[in-house]
Amino acid sequence: MALIQCPDCRNAVSTSAPTCPACGRPMGHPAPVTAYPRGTQTIEATGKPWKLCQLLGALGLITSVVWAMITGQSNDPGAALGFAILLGLLSLALFIVGRIGAWWFHG
Repeated sequence: MALIQCPDCRNAVSTSAPTCPACGRPMGHPAPVTAYPRGTQTIEATGKPWKLCQLLGALGLITSVVWAMITGQSNDPGAALGFAILLGLLSLALFIVGRIGAWWFHG
């Protein structure tokens, strides 16, 4: 730990001091670098199963809306439109489960 001279007040300042104790001028020393120990892993915020659940739910919702639009314009929508609505509801439930699971397990 060496002493250097403050450019403003010319007082002796330690090289580890963030500011001059006399005048308060920031000394601009680089912050110490802390190395992470070996084996440190970065944990993602949301797990892949919950992301997959949300993705499948969203794709199912899009598919059901397109299917309902196509079958709704035909002369006899009948069971196809009902299946599209059922697919939409199940996809919405899957998406909601994925969102809740991501929130519950990963904040």
